[in-house]
Amino acid sequence: MGLATLLGDGMLVERSAGLADEYCRKLAQAMVVSCIGLDAAVLGFAMGALGKAMHISSAAEMLHGAGSFLKGCLLDCVVPLLDADAGCALTDALLNEESILRDRVQSLLEGILAANNSVTDLVEQHTLCDEDVVPLVYASISAMFCSGEILSSGIGANLFESIRRSSRSFLRIVFEAHVSQRLWILEEILASLARLQACKRAQSMHHIAGGKSVQFTTVLLLQLLQTTAKSPEDLSAGFEGSDHSAKECRMLLQRHKKAVSAAASSTDFAIRYLIGRCTRRDGKATPIETEYRALLEAFINDCTVLLGHPQWPAAELVVRVYSYHILEILDEDKSDIAMKNMALEGAAQIASHIAHQSSASDSGADKRSDDKGL
Repeated sequence: MGLATLLGDGMLVERSAGLADEYCRKLAQAMVVSCIGLDAAVLGFAMGALGKAMHISSAAEMLHGAGSFLKGCLLDCVVPLLDADAGCALTDALLNEESILRDRVQSLLEGILAANNSVTDLVEQHTLCDEDVVPLVYASISAMFCSGEILSSGIGANLFESIRRSSRSFLRIVFEAHVSQRLWILEEILASLARLQACKRAQSMHHIAGGKSVQFTTVLLLQLLQTTAKSPEDLSAGFEGSDHSAKECRMLLQRHKKAVSAAASSTDFAIRYLIGRCTRRDGKATPIETEYRALLEAFINDCTVLLGHPQWPAAELVVRVYSYHILEILDEDKSDIAMKNMALEGAAQIASHIAHQSSASDSGADKRSDDKGL
């Protein structure tokens, strides 16, 4: 019996019934077998990253098998396990410090992290086919937004945070290399974020200069958007010096415009996706639409906080694209009242933040002038 099946059976057992010793023994054995499989997957990914697997006739099958196994462990085992209901007997058994299952879960997470790091190294060196990448992307997104009783109790919390970081690195690389998959990846991330409770989205914060902080989910989205365009330093590097002909300058400009347009296209999709799911034509918001609206408001608020920070150029792009869409909604006669209200609130949110920032900047300048006068 496989690990996923055993876990599924254990989650159905109520706390009052408890788990049989024989079941716990089989579950521990299944976790050991999965750890061995993950070790084999690490070896396969490592060979692929070094280029050695590419000379083997069955290299494609080997990498596909390793990826499928990692995806299965993440999606069918680890995510359901960590999201297990607090009231089931399996959760009690895993939280028991004397249970062998606790150590086995730790080993399983260590194997997942090693395989995740290896596949990230692989995609950094070689571009895999979409058939192999898509399942891994879906599994990585699911892992990033996993939360549950077991993690909150401290079991494997640090390890799983490392798995999340590794998954983010994997997604950034894939997002940059697989252009045809970008919109699907964005859609899946946004849908996962909307399903995640707002209080859990706000638990992980990213601190920035000035004592401020933004949600880590905002950082993830901005990192993905920024992978599709070069940084401002790279954009200007090609024009240094005066040895370029007019033709060469036009070619450089064209290439740089193309790089920026890719980021603008992805940003436009993300904003349109969120706006389209915030309101219904009949004006009656459902719980999921309320979550999408909260997600959009938090995302835009974070981006306005990040305006002017050189390491987050995508924040300005997000605010600009969002402003364009809400002004378009206000200008269209066919926009209903609910959409116009949302657009007005969005415009007020941005204007208020910019006015506050401008006022704070002026106050700081006046204070510096007074200090100099003294």
